[in-house]
Amino acid sequence: AGGARALVIDVEQDVSIAQRRIGETWLRGRYDPGWPLSEMIGDIEGVDESWYWQIPEGLWIDESDVDREVVKEVIEETKPDVVLLDPLYKTFAGDPNEQALAQKVMRFFDRLRVAYRFGLILPMHPRKPHNGSQFTKHDLYGSGSWIWGAEIIMGVQRLPENQAWLHFWKDRAGDLKQDDRWKLAYHPDKGYERVDPEGTGKLGIKDRAWIVLQEVPGEWYD
Repeated sequence: AGGARALVIDVEQDVSIAQRRIGETWLRGRYDPGWPLSEMIGDIEGVDESWYWQIPEGLWIDESDVDREVVKEVIEETKPDVVLLDPLYKTFAGDPNEQALAQKVMRFFDRLRVAYRFGLILPMHPRKPHNGSQFTKHDLYGSGSWIWGAEIIMGVQRLPENQAWLHFWKDRAGDLKQDDRWKLAYHPDKGYERVDPEGTGKLGIKDRAWIVLQEVPGEWYD
């Protein structure tokens, strides 16, 4: 079987930043300012064809018929297996805390995903952390309805010394262990790498109980 067809819709990064990040991590340091981003992505292992669409001014999916039609046309033309749209908060003009807006935007993406049969990755920003609080899916910025229909939800929690936790919050198919987490280390030449292959990063009973309490507010557990 061949590799994937990948479409990246970047609604935030400057070209030079995107080139450097892709070159440093996915391509093991091989990049040049004159190398088109679509070709850089196409040189990643496991990717057969790729397209890089940069819109630093963002999209107004909630308000603009033109923006919705252009996104549809690009996906229809490229026929990708996977679409990375980064970041979600720059794809609409309204208030991210409004449930109706979140549902409208996500229905648009869901219709495209079903019609053209691709996997959709939507990075989201978290709220500012509070000291001592647990990091859960409820910390994602905006209305909770943004993630209602998600098949998989994961979170990256940055730590000191270029380390991080990768949290597994939801997997509708059940292939990932819910409420588990992996310890990661970041390397400039290859990105994040797991550093607890034996599963030592699994959440303890206290952390998991805290997550349950947040899922069902007002309930008491012994």
